[in-house]
Order: sequence, then structure tokens, then C-alpha cells
Amino acid sequence: MADPRDKTSFDNIDYHATTMYADAIGDIVFDPTKEGGSAVVGRAVMRVAGGKIRLVGDGDKVAGKLLKVESDGACSVQDEGYCPLPGGEGAVLTVGRPFVGDLGAAGARGFIREAAAPGAAYVEATADDVSNQRGEIVDSSVATETVVKL
Repeated sequence: MADPRDKTSFDNIDYHATTMYADAIGDIVFDPTKEGGSAVVGRAVMRVAGGKIRLVGDGDKVAGKLLKVESDGACSVQDEGYCPLPGGEGAVLTVGRPFVGDLGAAGARGFIREAAAPGAAYVEATADDVSNQRGEIVDSSVATETVVKL
């Protein structure tokens, strides 16, 4: 029998979720045939005007993980604690580094990447990453389920 202590688990540590509403842009769409009410459940979201949310784009500040979408546009968002988020296509995901939004295949929104570190060639993109970075990458062994601490 396998020893249950052989696997590190961060499930539900410091977990907190908030109800927010999807904006009218339409990248978060209710679909009753999908688990959690949308095809984009599990992706990273950001706050936008009016206290609403949408999926993150490249370099955006991550507000949390989309957990559920209701028919009226109400969304459950994990905004604190440890959770898995999908890494963007070819994203660098170094344990211990903060993260920002990224794009997936074909420019799909809702993914993450490591925030650029300021260095000798400090450019505007790096400055944006530094101001938008959040949390910490905890386990990047599976890029599609990168464990982060929000």
C-alpha cells in the first residue's frame, strides 16, 4: 500500500473565495453542459471596472482562480490560499518566483507565467510585471496545474 505521506498536498490551505460578476466582454460564458458552469473554470481571472472580472491576459495582475459560473453571471473566485492554475504556452514557471497573467495556445486568456525579474536591462515590460506580480509559484512540475500561493 502506498504511503499517503509520499505526496505533498496544498489543498484548501488558507482557502478563501468571493462572489464576483463576469464582465460583458464575454470571455467568461455560462454553459450548463460544462463542469462548474463554463469551459474556462479553473483559469486565472483579473478584476476590471465596476468590480467585475475577466480572464487575465499577458502581464495582468491575477485576482484569483475561477471556480464556478452561474447563469446570471455570478462567479465564485478563489482569491486567497494555495491553488493550481494553468501555465501559459511555453511559460517559464520557477518555484519561489511571483507570477502574472499569460496567454495560452492561440492567444487564449486565463493562464499564468513567472513575473519578469528586474535586472540590468530594466524595461517597461519588466516594470509592468513587477507592479502586477502576485504570490508565489509553489510547484511547477505539472505546467497545466501549477500550484501557486495567491
